[in-house]
Amino acid sequence: DWNLFRRSRAFAAGAVLLLSVGIGVSATMIAIVDALMFRSPAVVREPDRLVAVGARNYVEYDALASSASTVDLSAYTSQTLRVGTGVDATPVRAECVTANYFDVLGVAAALGRTFREDETRPGSQRLVVLSHAF
Repeated sequence: DWNLFRRSRAFAAGAVLLLSVGIGVSATMIAIVDALMFRSPAVVREPDRLVAVGARNYVEYDALASSASTVDLSAYTSQTLRVGTGVDATPVRAECVTANYFDVLGVAAALGRTFREDETRPGSQRLVVLSHAF
C-alpha cells in the first residue's frame, strides 16, 4: 500500500536504501565474475589472437613452428614440482615454456628478464622465471 510509504518516510528511505545497496552489490559481483571468468587476462597483448593448438611432443611443436610463417608459435606444458626437501617440500605449479613464450604473449618481466633463444640449446644452463605469487 502506497499510503504506508507516505506516512512513514523513514520506512520509505530505508526501503530505497536497501534496494540501492542490493542493486549495487549485484552489479559489482557481476562485474567481478565477468572479469575473472569470461575475459582474457589484461596483461596479455592481443588476447583475441591467441589460439591453443595441441601437440603431443616437442617434435610436433618444432614441425609446426618451422612451417608457420604468418603466426608466432610458443609451447608450454604444466607440471607440479616440489620445492624443498623431505617432508617440508611444497608442491608448486610450474610451466615449462619455449624461449619465446613471453614474447608471444606480449608480457615483460617486472624484474630481471625472460628467456633468450640461445638458452634453449641442449647443455645450456637451466633458468627459471618466478611469478609474483611464488
